Amino acid sequence: MLTKTLKLEGAGSASAFTDEAKIGGWAKQEIADAVEAGIVSVYLDGSFRPNARITRAEMAAMIARALKTVC
Repeated sequence: MLTKTLKLEGAGSASAFTDEAKIGGWAKQEIADAVEAGIVSVYLDGSFRPNARITRAEMAAMIARALKTVC
């Protein structure tokens, strides 16, 4: 949602997550753009965890990083 709201358009280089097969095709470009912009990052084990719930702390961190890209 953040990438759509901020209208981020990256180079399109997808990150190699250990669980990339679990990421839906519809979301891969937006996730790649968010990674490129520094809004999201991988977990220590190299995964993205697309089916996991996002904690409040993770969402707050993503919003703070997104605000830095537009300010």
